[in-house]
Amino acid sequence: MSPLPGPMSSEWFKTADRLPTAADSPTGPTKKDGWGREVPIEYVPCLVVTHDAPTRPLIRLWNLHMQCWDDEAGGDFWAAALFPLAWIPLPVPRFKD
Repeated sequence: MSPLPGPMSSEWFKTADRLPTAADSPTGPTKKDGWGREVPIEYVPCLVVTHDAPTRPLIRLWNLHMQCWDDEAGGDFWAAALFPLAWIPLPVPRFKD
């Protein structure tokens, strides 16, 4: 794992070194289906940066089945695996009570 330089350097991964796995999902590697059964997740939500815009993160979904990046809605192919420069799992918002 090669982190990028900067304030969040320990959290970003170069895509050339490592791609997301189900274990990187902020909600865990499985989800419950409509019948309450545990099933594998399909996507890992991430922030990505590209060579074209390294200071403008985008929300993209890593498609675990197709091994590619989909758009933020998960409906369309966005890019091949190594197109983004780096990625970080999208954190789950935490709210104070």
